[in-house]
Amino acid sequence: MDVYVARQAIFDRARRVHGYELLFRANGVKNEFDGTDPASATAQVLANSLLAIGLENLVGGKLAFVNFNRELLLKDWHAVLPRKGAVIEVLETVEPDEEIVAACRKLREEGYQIALDDFVLRDGWDPLMGVANVLKIEIRSLSEDQHEALVSSCHARGLKMLAEKVETYEEFAWARKTGYDYFQGFFFARPAIVHAKLVPVVKSNCIRLLREAMRPELDLARLDPIIAADVALSYKLLRYVNSALFSLPTKIQSLRHALAFLGDAELRRWIALAVLPRLAEDKTAELVTHSLVRARFCEAAATLTGKPLSEHAFLMGLFSLLDALIDRPLEELLVDVGLAPEIVAALLDTAPEGDMLTAIYQLALHYEAGNWEAVDEIALRARIVPSALRVAYSEAVSWTEETLSEIPK
Repeated sequence: MDVYVARQAIFDRARRVHGYELLFRANGVKNEFDGTDPASATAQVLANSLLAIGLENLVGGKLAFVNFNRELLLKDWHAVLPRKGAVIEVLETVEPDEEIVAACRKLREEGYQIALDDFVLRDGWDPLMGVANVLKIEIRSLSEDQHEALVSSCHARGLKMLAEKVETYEEFAWARKTGYDYFQGFFFARPAIVHAKLVPVVKSNCIRLLREAMRPELDLARLDPIIAADVALSYKLLRYVNSALFSLPTKIQSLRHALAFLGDAELRRWIALAVLPRLAEDKTAELVTHSLVRARFCEAAATLTGKPLSEHAFLMGLFSLLDALIDRPLEELLVDVGLAPEIVAALLDTAPEGDMLTAIYQLALHYEAGNWEAVDEIALRARIVPSALRVAYSEAVSWTEETLSEIPK
């Protein structure tokens, strides 16, 4: 699913970026607000910014200005935003009654900044001005004399002033001379649409589980509730440990016992195998098959080198097609999953020259493509007998067929 957020830069008096206002966009075609209900629009901006694109990717350490209407202010939706990195913009449609003033005062106490959007001085707004940090004023909404008087009085109260809809150099120069602190408008930059693929909830939980599984030391107390919350994964785990593979005298009936029984290495492998098909539910089954064959082949090739790399090599092969499974850049996904730096470097081709994991990965790619000269050359450097690779690949195919037949649909 494609998701979109527009961002428009806010500049300081030296024309340095101070922050970005995050704006709802329904699609990547029309770069304008489409009239969506304000609460729904902000909810989607928050979801897309935090869950799909990443707030840091949008604002890069600068402030995030986000619009809030009355409903969102009173329902504490601000809590999903970082206290020191967010400015809550109170929309001009919000009536500044006691309930709203109290909610904004609480925001200030929690460390958030508050901006009053499209501000026009009206009766009853003084209490809300008393808890605000920034007033946003449309540059064409007042006369020059009114601007000067408002800026002077607000600065005396400790308020920062932001000039909105600045569209020419002359308007910027005038607003700066008048005393405005911040500036926003088409003169600086039109809103830029940022696009990402939204990872569905099920896939997001799978990535969370993979991230836990890739920790140097597994924490069963963290793994248990993630698996327990997924009926299918719980079933897969208990069926796996009670299968003929282990031939236990008595059945294991608790998830915690099953996790402890498997041990770290086997548990990591089971999680990877159980999760991969879930990630590929809307993809061709061949992607899963390809990933598993490559993983097993890399593992076997690593064993043939005589170096202790088989576990890393298996995970490297398994996750090498993650971008095709989830439709997101591989570099982002590898960070999300938390793979070992050596595996990430091999997959992204950033490892030092002579890195053995990289050689194994390249060996797998060339073997799959039938580039036999390259296969022989890499095998020679890795001290692998080329004929052993043919056996390894055939075994990898057989193992994959058997493994997939054991995974419950």
